[in-house]
Amino acid sequence: MEMILDWNKYLEKAAETVAEGIVMLKNDNGALPLDMNETVSVFGRIQLHYYKSGTGSGGMVNVSKVTGIVDGLLEAGVKINEELLGIYHRWDEENPFELGDGWGAEPWAQKEMPLDDSIVEAAAAKGSRAIVIIGRTAGEEQDARAEAGSFLLSELEIDMLRKVRKYFGKVIVLLNVGSLIDINEINEVCPDSLLYVWQGGMTGGTGTAAVLTGKVSPSGKLPDTIAVKISDYSSDQYFGNKEKAVYTEDIYVGYRWFETFAADKVMYPFGFGLSYTTFSIETVSVSGDRELTFTVNVTNTGKYSGKEVVQLYVGKPQGKLGQPARELCGFEKTNLLKPGETQSVVISVNREKLASYDDSGITGNPYCWVLEEGEYVFYAGSDVHTAEKVYSFVQDKTVVIEKCSQAMAPVEAFERIKAQKNGEIYTYKMESAPLSRINEEKRRTDAIPEEIHYTGDKGIKLADVKNGKNSMKEFIAQLSDNALSSIVRGEGMGSPRVTAGTASAFGGVSDELESFGIPACCCSDGPSGMRLDCGTKAFSLPNGTLIASTFNRELVRELFTFMGMEMKANKVDCLLGPGMNIHRHPLNGRNFEYFSEDPYLTGQMAAAELRGLHGIGVTGTVKHCCANNQETNRHFLDSVVSERALREIYLKGFEIAVKEGGAKTIMTTYGAVNGLWTAGNFDLNTVILRNEWGFKGFTMTDWWANVNFRGSEPERSYYVPMIRAQNDVYMVCSDSACVDEKIMAALEQGVITRAELQRNSANVLGFVLTTDAMKRVTGEADKVRIINRDDSEENSDGPVVFYDIDKELKIDLSGLKSIKGQNYAFALILKNMGWYKVTVTASSTQSSLAQIPVTVFAMGTPCSTLTWNGTDGRKVPISCEIPLFSRFSAIRLYFAQNGLTLHDIEFELVKEVDNMDIAFSPEEN
Repeated sequence: MEMILDWNKYLEKAAETVAEGIVMLKNDNGALPLDMNETVSVFGRIQLHYYKSGTGSGGMVNVSKVTGIVDGLLEAGVKINEELLGIYHRWDEENPFELGDGWGAEPWAQKEMPLDDSIVEAAAAKGSRAIVIIGRTAGEEQDARAEAGSFLLSELEIDMLRKVRKYFGKVIVLLNVGSLIDINEINEVCPDSLLYVWQGGMTGGTGTAAVLTGKVSPSGKLPDTIAVKISDYSSDQYFGNKEKAVYTEDIYVGYRWFETFAADKVMYPFGFGLSYTTFSIETVSVSGDRELTFTVNVTNTGKYSGKEVVQLYVGKPQGKLGQPARELCGFEKTNLLKPGETQSVVISVNREKLASYDDSGITGNPYCWVLEEGEYVFYAGSDVHTAEKVYSFVQDKTVVIEKCSQAMAPVEAFERIKAQKNGEIYTYKMESAPLSRINEEKRRTDAIPEEIHYTGDKGIKLADVKNGKNSMKEFIAQLSDNALSSIVRGEGMGSPRVTAGTASAFGGVSDELESFGIPACCCSDGPSGMRLDCGTKAFSLPNGTLIASTFNRELVRELFTFMGMEMKANKVDCLLGPGMNIHRHPLNGRNFEYFSEDPYLTGQMAAAELRGLHGIGVTGTVKHCCANNQETNRHFLDSVVSERALREIYLKGFEIAVKEGGAKTIMTTYGAVNGLWTAGNFDLNTVILRNEWGFKGFTMTDWWANVNFRGSEPERSYYVPMIRAQNDVYMVCSDSACVDEKIMAALEQGVITRAELQRNSANVLGFVLTTDAMKRVTGEADKVRIINRDDSEENSDGPVVFYDIDKELKIDLSGLKSIKGQNYAFALILKNMGWYKVTVTASSTQSSLAQIPVTVFAMGTPCSTLTWNGTDGRKVPISCEIPLFSRFSAIRLYFAQNGLTLHDIEFELVKEVDNMDIAFSPEEN
């Protein structure tokens, strides 16, 4: 069967998602939509460098084109002040965009162009409307900071806003950011319109222009609360510590804190977002008992067509556990409603899903999900704060919904917040978080399965299991200790066994495993598109925060159906996403990858993405499970958090993804939760995921993750605790086929058993059976044909060339010339990891004042920019030093200008270092 991926429809769907995710906070003085007959002046240097995403693995998608906001406006027919745009272009050429050097080193913001009054005054003479664009980034290894140029505005940005406000009658401020920033200084200049346009991927400008011109009325809603000050967030005083993140706020994160204790500290509430039109929301009926069905009429009472989001919240009885004032329990987005049109929206709520977790036994039901006795009140509306009471029911006695067992509980004492209510007034007190009482080792050993007797090779292939000829048990019985130890180790990054430039191969990662008909399956970094470090172009999607702001499950499913077809076309089985960690604090650098401060919204968006991918036959790896809410020192950080907060907040989204989205693969985190690194946590990987949630897929570590036994120091590439925990695959190893002495020693000593390796292998192979990689073995794989893709977007360079290098290598580049905006890519297979001196020899016949930069990328990360002037045709070598820490290292040369003739590139090992010492070190955090 052949699938057709229409690239134009892909672009349109992504732009539609961008438009629906934009959140308009303010729109006065008729500033928006734009008057198409008036010239608009655009300020802010980021108009030339739209942030399509944040930094790190979640944003490293190579694209052929990014449509920025000015691009989108021009394409939409808006009259742009060309003179002002030219001033920015000239200044930008003299002040190039700063990429930063190395992983996680890109600045949070770019230097702003200083503005003279004369420039602004001249621009205002051309039209009364001005757009000011503020841009920010952050990402992996790089939390934002509460300082100018990051969470706060820079002095030049403040000056720009003041001058624009002084001369223009209508000022529109757009925030091209991945997460919240402080808007107090923006509010001080009183812009007429203020919109979070987020980071919209490669079509961000198209979707933004659709909103600004009125083609689409904004319908995005805030997935996070905007507080008056950053110190007003309940987690603020506990965020940023390099050793421990103590979750004293417990379940009271985001709006759960503000609506309960600090409503006066809110500038814009969770769920808020304006439209060009207005709506009335009326709950007309509530029916059902165990399953409550709310029927809500939404009427467009304004003058523009638009969409509205109906949000349903529940207020639970305080009972003995203590509860937030409100929790999101349902939402639906309307269709596009014309003025005067009404739509009936139906929201269903299962009573059992209103249960709370008792981690102390205070209700008499320890380690159970319970519905406490008392009144449950429901509120419907367009944001958490203004939603009005529409229904209530009384639970006459406390009932147990699900009995669990204590898992992942803290092992060190700390205090947490507990709500209490006197009349209508909420206050809180501090209480000791319940500590773990279980014997983790006994729990694990009691769960070791029975060993499958080793039979040796019986000629059974994995396809025989797929076809029902043989059982999985019979197949696994053939695998030797070496084979079992290989299958629990993924190979990468950039393994030549799978699509070039991807994150890992897993499954058939050795010749022995391949001989049994096990294919090598492929993971590619996400979640905002495929990261292909060899330079292959891919589609860059809107980021997680924007996607959550749409509150539109069906739209997200449709978008990820396109994503799934693109993955299938590139032979990628798993996209490493969606990212599902909670926006516990606005400064988390990876908030752009994640959805929201709310676990229900998070889970629903993740489930929608997975449904889109699964409909095509590929999947996403939900990550990072769990409590990965800070980038600072993330490899060594211990998150100290109560079992209740884990289950109700930080695990809940993953649970929804498993139970409603059918998640097939899950990634654990770099850090520890309650003293035990998640990569080796049996309670997480087995007790909760598999025994309680019924997860049937396979789990993996994050790349080069730390692992430990309780009470021991963490180690990278230490597979034994991972195997025992039933975390199935360690990501990644440079050579998964080689014998691992620690695994073999652990088998010999009885620290792990063959049965545990067989169990993990069965999990991996069970997933492999469902993949396109397996279908290619059996000749059943669908083909994808991409149509309407511009030639500039095609990847026609052929397969990536691999070069073996033993300490030094010289590659002939004769005939290669720099072409502006293009890349030259190849890959190295390293015998020695470490720091390498790279020397590029090139010549140019351009003038001596010419500047021709070439940026050297390793594994998708810019390492250094080498710049030639005219050389009168002479060959001139320029050198830099770069870290190469992966056995398979993708190298890419990016050409920013024409005019350079390249002759050769040389690599020389300067300092051999263990690969992990280069990749990560505590000091760099």
